[in-house]
Amino acid sequence: MTDLLPSDAFSGLPSVTDAWNSVCSLPVVSEALATLPFSVPTKFLAVAGAAALGYYVDQKLLISSDLRHAGMQAVALLQAKRHARNGALLPDLFEQSVARWPHKACMQCGPRALSFQQVDDAANRVAHWGLQRGLRAGQTVALLMENRPEFVVVWLGLAKIGVVTALLNTHLQPAGLVHCAKIADTEWLIVGQELAGTLAHVADQLPNVHVHIYGD
Repeated sequence: MTDLLPSDAFSGLPSVTDAWNSVCSLPVVSEALATLPFSVPTKFLAVAGAAALGYYVDQKLLISSDLRHAGMQAVALLQAKRHARNGALLPDLFEQSVARWPHKACMQCGPRALSFQQVDDAANRVAHWGLQRGLRAGQTVALLMENRPEFVVVWLGLAKIGVVTALLNTHLQPAGLVHCAKIADTEWLIVGQELAGTLAHVADQLPNVHVHIYGD
């Protein structure tokens, strides 16, 4: 089953100012998280996922070129483990950064520079979209999207409600995509519009997966 993500879930307009100024602020989702049945392993996976995301993006962008980057990744993983032992989730840590540097640049993608507050507002909207769709803590959503700010926003927004995001390689062939979706044990797949054509070859092989297409 395929349908479009609601246009107000997060912005994809070409103008940075128009796109991100139009994102309304919604309540931080940490209050909702307090009522969810997190277990210690779930917390560790949610936080350790940050290290996995960093590694994934790094490999796709081919940023690392020396041992210094490998050392930074090792430090990040150790910090993730420490925060997990203290019961902190990655969204909690991100919201601390938002409180400290709301107007500082959080990410840059070409001409698009987004502040911590703008990213958090957009992630909150994704979190509310997920709750409206019935997603709950511990469930898995597969994400197939090219490098863009929305890639991180979707992942962070789902993490706010305890959903695990399985990051799919955009270079997967149809058979590989089906295989990864099945081993991820997910009923949900969010796909960037630029990769929607890939689904035409595999839709009939994923009859129980709800596919949502993000389009600009």
